Amino acid sequence: MSQEMRILASMFGSFNMITNPFFLAIMDLVQGPFWKEQIIIILILILLYSYPVVSTFT
Repeated sequence: MSQEMRILASMFGSFNMITNPFFLAIMDLVQGPFWKEQIIIILILILLYSYPVVSTFT
């Protein structure tokens, strides 16, 4: 596993509810030639997931 994959895995480790099938689907996605763009999209999705949580604290 590359360093980016390890970072992704540790990030998704904190999302216990969605970890297993979601992470496996992402691992399939990032094998493609455009995996860096897909990681950016995934990060945006993570922000969308965490935005309601963040907005309740502000």
